[in-house]
Amino acid sequence: MTEKKDKQHIEELKEMIQEKKPREPVEEVLTKFCERHGVSMNTCKVYYEQLKAKGEVKEE
Repeated sequence: MTEKKDKQHIEELKEMIQEKKPREPVEEVLTKFCERHGVSMNTCKVYYEQLKAKGEVKEE
């Protein structure tokens, strides 16, 4: 994957997490994201960890 593609994916994942329902687990959002983009769950978790580290999403 290219760095530009990673940044696009991370931004989209951030939006999906911010728009999720209050009681919806983050894992469910990660699963939807992985399916939609054909990436592994490990990749999704790396993106999520990057967002948490930057303080762009709250840890659930």
